[in-house]
Amino acid sequence: DVYYPGFPTLKHIPHQHSIEPQGVKVFQSTSRGDNVCLKVLPRKELDEKSTVVLAQDLIGKTCYVGWPYMVEAKVWGVSDEVTSYQCSDAGNGKRLKIVDITMSPEEVKLWKETAFNVMKEHTVRRGIDLGDIKTLVYVQELQGRRYVSGPKGVLTLKKQWSPSSTTYPLQTMVFDIHEHAPEYREQAKTLDELYTIGSDCFLLHPQYYGEQAEILSVNPEQQMVTVKFQVQLEPNMDPVIR
Repeated sequence: DVYYPGFPTLKHIPHQHSIEPQGVKVFQSTSRGDNVCLKVLPRKELDEKSTVVLAQDLIGKTCYVGWPYMVEAKVWGVSDEVTSYQCSDAGNGKRLKIVDITMSPEEVKLWKETAFNVMKEHTVRRGIDLGDIKTLVYVQELQGRRYVSGPKGVLTLKKQWSPSSTTYPLQTMVFDIHEHAPEYREQAKTLDELYTIGSDCFLLHPQYYGEQAEILSVNPEQQMVTVKFQVQLEPNMDPVIR
């Protein structure tokens, strides 16, 4: 049950499996034989909640989407085919405000098309039967994590979320995973622990982006790292360009 980022798992969501000719596409070609298919089973703890309650529980929280691939994401919106609930950033550290928007006939049509495409994608490309899609969730997927310097040179990992939104059906989302791989746990480090003198690093400065460098010294009080690097000149390709 331990969560390892990047590794798929069939845990966390109840399902049944079957072997049948579903014509699942593999490498853009429809398979001619039998396929191993999964059917997502209903989850009582989600089915019994109304959309407004789900929005209050999920918006602004982190979850895991794209089961069985399990990508961490942050929820910013929840909708059914009638109403859309979105977060409105109050700013200044205030609590997120959730606004409800009644969808127009055109938006309802778009919602149904999106739900159909999501269901088709799971069935045809992944061999996963989702059943009826009643709720769509809009998330910002995790792009990565970066160290942010704090007082006295203490560094903490800050999650970087995608600026674009992705849509997932509620039944493929996982919440409250408590067991993570040790290397994924957010642990604070000091500047000395992260940057060891004599070790190699790579620069993120726009002018020298990607250049390899050697760490010469670390100053936690001033939060500065001194490095040495040599700019590699690009080879002259004029003699071979015709």
